[in-house]
Amino acid sequence: MKKKLAILLSITMVLMFAFAACGRGGNQDLPDSNAETDTVDGAKFGYSGDDPVQAAVYQYLVESVAPQYDPPEGAVSIPIVQLMNEEIDNEDGEAEVEGDFWIFNYVIEGDTLKMVSGGNHPGQMELIQAGSGYAVTEFEQVGDGSNFEPTARDIFEERYDMFMKFNSDKEAQESLRAQIIGDYVKANGLSVTKYQDEGWDPIDIPL
Repeated sequence: MKKKLAILLSITMVLMFAFAACGRGGNQDLPDSNAETDTVDGAKFGYSGDDPVQAAVYQYLVESVAPQYDPPEGAVSIPIVQLMNEEIDNEDGEAEVEGDFWIFNYVIEGDTLKMVSGGNHPGQMELIQAGSGYAVTEFEQVGDGSNFEPTARDIFEERYDMFMKFNSDKEAQESLRAQIIGDYVKANGLSVTKYQDEGWDPIDIPL
């Protein structure tokens, strides 16, 4: 019971970080979509699958969203990606994804990843094929505060209820978080066995 309470309370703390996120509710500065891009090694960013579109989403969250929180030098950035829809147009080389996206920055202390910053960035990403990989060209995010519901309804439309279910299920998010951290740790050879949110007990990483 203590562990479950710690998990739920740790997510509550993360939500507090979310409201401090930079640039929420608008388009982000994006990489040059005309650049040649090799297929992304998703394992470097915590993605264990083989979908190049999803791998590019993980890469974007780590390389373009995580720095908004000004993580300390040497920090480890690991996303949570809950996709609700993915559409790929192979003829035009374009893709679109909708989902509930999180990013967390950690520092390594001994055998533990300690979370220092992060937040929630749900929305819709547009991608284009670049070389043998994909690159995000547009990211429309759900707004904060009173703008949350109207922008979420506008972005997700008929999938709004699905989004709200994903966004409110903190236990499922924490389970997915642990799984992705485990994938990241194994793929990148980190000597850690736990992750921890400030003020709460460490949680074992499934390895």
